[in-house]
Amino acid sequence: MIVEQSFEDVPLWVHFSIWPALALGLSLWWLPAFKGATIGHQWALRMHGFGEGKEST
Repeated sequence: MIVEQSFEDVPLWVHFSIWPALALGLSLWWLPAFKGATIGHQWALRMHGFGEGKEST
């Protein structure tokens, strides 16, 4: 919406070339951070896979 309001008459081919590449690039850039946060959260909650067989109290 911001692009449409800021830049008038942007051709449709520009949208089709920019947005998929931007979405793919940003998802690959953020993937390691979100994966690390997810694994850290699982570890903090003592979920399955971290120190199986040991019960620490």
